[in-house]
Amino acid sequence: NFTQLILEQKNVESLALITMTYDLPFKDGNAAKVHNQLLTLADNGTSVHVGVDHAYANLLMAQTDIPKALVPFLTRRQPYKAVEEKKKKAFRELSAHPNINLLFEGKGHRKVIPLHNLDHRKTLRVRGSALNDFAVIYGFNINYQLDGQIIDSGIYLTDPNALAWIDNNLETGHFTQPDKKKVGNLSLITRELTPEGDRLADEEIKDVIDHAENELLFCGQFVPDGKEFEDMYNAAKRGVKVSIFTNNPAT
Repeated sequence: NFTQLILEQKNVESLALITMTYDLPFKDGNAAKVHNQLLTLADNGTSVHVGVDHAYANLLMAQTDIPKALVPFLTRRQPYKAVEEKKKKAFRELSAHPNINLLFEGKGHRKVIPLHNLDHRKTLRVRGSALNDFAVIYGFNINYQLDGQIIDSGIYLTDPNALAWIDNNLETGHFTQPDKKKVGNLSLITRELTPEGDRLADEEIKDVIDHAENELLFCGQFVPDGKEFEDMYNAAKRGVKVSIFTNNPAT
């Protein structure tokens, strides 16, 4: 459980949390617990870094993907006003704490279309844990997703080489050239916000599917589509056991 993992941290040296959204929903739940835990850790001397996508933090309405500039024309603002105020209060609390560094990632967005080129990085990095230093590359956002039956993938990493790579990429520029590093059987690839799109990631996914011999597991927010789904279908036809876990409802 992603929330429980954060809540279990006590007196750690540092914690970095990179997330696309940081909204506290109408009803307090796990997102509020995570926020309060960050403040508690900082109170106890932990160095806390929080990175939030600039578009979702400042240009989009909470609980929706509607650009704030269009809200007066498309919907009533009142139902979301309380959430907007809670989010602003949370940001004020983070930015005012001497042990917390709050950074809004990706300020180079086109403001007319905030959904264009979102900064989708989601990473938790902890140093000085009682068990070991670790990182989690995950799919959850700090919002209503942390409550309810949401399925998403997360990779728990302790390999020193993988952690060093993550440390180097926690605060890369919004528009960066793709980078790939092999750590054992694991491939680490930066998100690509370039005209070429997610070329390296797409090539890696295809290579994994094409070379699968016994079993193939896909876990993500959406059902894979296009060429990826076709490649997995072909893998199943040649005898590979293919399992897909997703948030999409069955159709």
